[in-house]
Amino acid sequence: MPAEREFADMLGVGRTPVQLAFRQLQAEGLIERRRGRNGGAFVRGAGEDEDRFHDVILEAIANRDEIRLAMEYRCITEPAVARLASQRRTATELRELEVAHSLLAEAVDDASFMRSDAVFHLTLANITANPFLIRGIEESRQCCHPALVLLPEGGTFHEATITEHRQVLDAVQSRQSDMAEKAMSDHLQRSMWSVQKLLASLRERHPDVAPRG
Repeated sequence: MPAEREFADMLGVGRTPVQLAFRQLQAEGLIERRRGRNGGAFVRGAGEDEDRFHDVILEAIANRDEIRLAMEYRCITEPAVARLASQRRTATELRELEVAHSLLAEAVDDASFMRSDAVFHLTLANITANPFLIRGIEESRQCCHPALVLLPEGGTFHEATITEHRQVLDAVQSRQSDMAEKAMSDHLQRSMWSVQKLLASLRERHPDVAPRG
C-alpha cells in the first residue's frame, strides 16, 4: 500500500487520521505491517481471511461480557471526549474530522463504513491531546470490534449513524460543548442497545459457545 504520507497528501489531511485508519485496518486483520528496508503496509491475501467472518462470530460470543463492559466504558467516556474536542479542536483538526465524516457518508460497503466510523471516533479522541483517553478509546473500540462488524449493513442503521455523527461534528464545529456531549451520548446509547441485542441473538443461536474469563 502507499505510505501514510502519500495517503495524507491524496486526501488533503494530516497524517493522524491516516495513521488511525491504518491501525484500524491492522486490528481487523486486513493488512499487515512489515518493518525494514522493504517494509510498509501490505494487504492480506483473500485466502488468509476466508474463515474470518465465522471466527468473528465466535469471538463476539466468547467475549460478550468483555464487549458489554467496553461499550459501557465508551458510553461513559466518549461523551466527555466530544466535549473536550469541541473546546480544544484547531481548524486543521476540524478539517480532519470533516474528512472522516465525509468518508463515512460516502462509504460504498460495510467494511469501509466501519473503518470510517472508527476513524471518526479516534480522531475525536486524538483532538483531546490526552494520551490516556486516546489509548482508552482505541482499546475499547478494538474490544468491541467483533460485535460492531456484525451489526446490520446499510439501510436504517447506517443512516442513523451518519446523522448522529453529523450532529457531533456540528457541535464540535460550533464549539457547543453541551451539545457535543449529548449528541455523542445519544449515539453511543443507541449503539449500546444494538450491540446488546446482537449479543443476545448470537447467544441464542450458539448456546454451546461459553464466554471467556
